[in-house]
Amino acid sequence: KTKNIIMSSGGRDMRGASYMDQYDSNYGDNTYDTARKDSNDLGGCGKCTKHTLFAVNFVMLLIGVALIVVVFFVKENAGSEDITFALTDTVVWLSVVIGAMIIIISFLGCVGATTKSKCILTIFIILLILALILELAGIIVIFTDESLVKENAEKTWNSASTDAQDQFKADNDCSDFDDCWEIIKSEIDSNMFIVGGIVIGVFVYQLLMTIFAFCLCCKIGK
Repeated sequence: KTKNIIMSSGGRDMRGASYMDQYDSNYGDNTYDTARKDSNDLGGCGKCTKHTLFAVNFVMLLIGVALIVVVFFVKENAGSEDITFALTDTVVWLSVVIGAMIIIISFLGCVGATTKSKCILTIFIILLILALILELAGIIVIFTDESLVKENAEKTWNSASTDAQDQFKADNDCSDFDDCWEIIKSEIDSNMFIVGGIVIGVFVYQLLMTIFAFCLCCKIGK
């Protein structure tokens, strides 16, 4: 009788363990996998934000590379028949720094959108905010420091051909750069609307990317 009781108890234990194993195999892993899948999947709005963030940053990465290449090309070929203007070292290295920043920030945006990494997206947002601050400071310097603008204009004047200088002096009734500076300055000022439009466009782009990255961070893991 005792033996039968032990066997019966052992059978119940085995059946209980079998039921638990079957429950774990049918529900436990699936529940975990489903929860993990739900945490990683994004809804329609989240997917749209992710793809937009990746696409725009990929385009900006290419623009950053093109900016550096074009600046160095102009610097090396300044004064030739095809390129009659020159860039100061300040403008060249400022353009290189801006291009490098665009490449780094855009690369982080692409990686963050692809991997849906909150850490990378957070770094991306911080760098965007820092870039916005630096751009505002740079624009203030450019628009308020007339000596920087005059230095670049004088170098462009000196790199121009003699015929081009004579033609400008004849058209504007001036004798040399200092005499022609006010006329040149007025032409530069008239182009500031274009510069301002470009700056506003870049500012809006970075602001939108900051918002998109923040929204994507909020949706990841929900």
